[in-house]
Amino acid sequence: MQQHLLEIDGHQIAACSANADCPGTPIVFLHGITASIDFWGHSLPAAVRDERHWISLSLPGHFPSRLPADFTAADVTTEMFANVHISALRKLVGDRPVTLVGWSTGGFSALNLAARYPQNVRSLMSISGFAKGCWWGVIGRMQRLVALGWLGRGIFHTVWTQLGRHRWLFDLSIGQAAANRRAFRQSPVTRPTLDGWQEAVRNHDLDGLATLFERLADLDLRPLLPAISVPTLIVGGDRDPYIPVDHTRYLADSIAGAELQILPNVGHMFFAECTAEYHRLLLDWLARTADGASVALGDRTSAPV
Repeated sequence: MQQHLLEIDGHQIAACSANADCPGTPIVFLHGITASIDFWGHSLPAAVRDERHWISLSLPGHFPSRLPADFTAADVTTEMFANVHISALRKLVGDRPVTLVGWSTGGFSALNLAARYPQNVRSLMSISGFAKGCWWGVIGRMQRLVALGWLGRGIFHTVWTQLGRHRWLFDLSIGQAAANRRAFRQSPVTRPTLDGWQEAVRNHDLDGLATLFERLADLDLRPLLPAISVPTLIVGGDRDPYIPVDHTRYLADSIAGAELQILPNVGHMFFAECTAEYHRLLLDWLARTADGASVALGDRTSAPV
């Protein structure tokens, strides 16, 4: 595993890469808000983790990434996300096209990249992704909190500081986003994933994170979705408390030829709630699209798997 900290327009963007000498299309994983590049490795299927060239790429401002010193709310735009991530990919793989796999805000960034840089994207899998960054549930209340100004930001700081300090509180907070909580608690990937996630939370720049929370609510990819022309798989849980299933269906309806898979009795924590099904979907998608095989655009399903 090789670690990278890339300098891009004042940002420091973290990435880790594995199996770089393996042939085939690089697979680029983009994590969700508050997580880190450590998120993916614990739940990847062995056929990807050990046998494919894969990269975990950070969202801006997520430890160990750093925002520019003069970063302001006005800098949080869809263009900024696209520029940072395409620049990072060019440093990591040159002009080679990649397969993107994004979860939640990582799904948002993957959709954004595929719309703006189709020549650099071979295929796209969005898990619990979104086009409009106005979230539901507890995470949505955090967005509205930081929008209140200094008082709301102070509460935001306190909440995330406490989550970083107390394992039981962090586990409780993350676990409430799972619909199948028994599967979430019992999954062997849950503990190592949450440990790495909490470590990142302890080290995040909370001022920058609050700014991202607030401004993401205003970002909107909906006008760009029809421009996505690469093979696309949209995945979402039917009981996701943050990204309603209707929004997941909207993404698939708005992207020509996109496939849709709705995961029954699954919330936002797909990696632990339905690990085996996630592995099946990922490996099937890579087999059909990552290395030049064509997917039959227009072959869609909205039925639960």
